[in-house]
Amino acid sequence: MAGASGAQAGCAGHGASGEAVTAVPLLLFAAAARRIRLRTLRLIQYPGPSMQLVLAIAWFGEPFDVNRAVGYDAIWLALVIYPVDGLRTRRTVAPG
Repeated sequence: MAGASGAQAGCAGHGASGEAVTAVPLLLFAAAARRIRLRTLRLIQYPGPSMQLVLAIAWFGEPFDVNRAVGYDAIWLALVIYPVDGLRTRRTVAPG
């Protein structure tokens, strides 16, 4: 397990600054998320993963084989099914 101690030693000394680099964007996101409607927040979060995928493939040369394409398509299929089912359920359960 010499590799584990080496990895830990490489992180030594970055405590407070590393935590700030992680915490500050999360706190800013949380503050901004409280100021907008949940519907808007959900809508703006949809394209993020796809933009990251395009960037990873185009800019960084990440491989995108058939297995990854199937997984990507399955995720987007679920993202389509979920709101469609919600709309169907809303229509069938009429208030009254």
